Amino acid sequence: MAYDEKVKQAEQVIEQFRARGAQATRTNTCAKDSIWLNVCRNKVADGQRGNVWVPRGVSQNSTNLCGVAAFIRQWIEDDPVGYAYLGIQLYENGPANMGRGQYHGKEIRLSKELKNSTIPFIDLKNGRGEEMNHADWIVMASIREAFNSVFNYSADEGIFAIRAWNFPSEVVATFKAAGYVNIVNEAYWTTPQGYDSLKEASAKFQNKWRVVLLINADMLDDKELASGSFVTTANHWIGLQSAINMSYTASEWRVSPFTVFTWGKDKQVPESLPHIPLAKLLRYYYGYIAAKY
Repeated sequence: MAYDEKVKQAEQVIEQFRARGAQATRTNTCAKDSIWLNVCRNKVADGQRGNVWVPRGVSQNSTNLCGVAAFIRQWIEDDPVGYAYLGIQLYENGPANMGRGQYHGKEIRLSKELKNSTIPFIDLKNGRGEEMNHADWIVMASIREAFNSVFNYSADEGIFAIRAWNFPSEVVATFKAAGYVNIVNEAYWTTPQGYDSLKEASAKFQNKWRVVLLINADMLDDKELASGSFVTTANHWIGLQSAINMSYTASEWRVSPFTVFTWGKDKQVPESLPHIPLAKLLRYYYGYIAAKY
């Protein structure tokens, strides 16, 4: 089935959800009728509708939920209806089932702390700010809490954002819960990976796998990337959105610009340079996870 047909099905489910509950009015732009203290039905519907049509709009906003965001961005392209149903169940019922196939029935239960949490807000300065997409919030936060056996999750992520950390094993578990049965985990939190790993990640993408990369976020900054400075650990997940082309030129391996998904948009790496030496790029690269139904 073509992606547009799947999206139309998801959109129908979302509009039914919007219509069967509280409605926003001119004096009430937030229609609340849920166990979520600060989440609005109309804003969940708006967010879901936007995401299924333009998946790159998925964003963790000011939170540290990059691993979940990278997963959801990929999952929507394979199963927009499943994504829509999960958010709707979470809003209307609280407990929700995630996934399909042998993992269908993965139950997500919500803590009181999460249900009562404020919506994350990012300060854009100059008296302006931006509230997190309500659909992104309830789905990302709920998934993160479901795969964290130690802490409840809330917008207050705590010291060092430990509630939000997404280790490779947890990202793998999230893909499994969504029904992906072919999964390769070559991501390592403290160990940079090399040429072969980067080549494999690109090959998986070209063979229609969903691929997320584990990096140090300085990879996304041309100045830092060009410096090739030493980093000690990974700290960010991104989605691979194009093949990674490497060539041997002038006695060194070079990487041409490629596209990734991060913070609600597609971004080129490097952004403005014609290429980057492979040795410098690899300082910030910690491997990949690939998944396919």
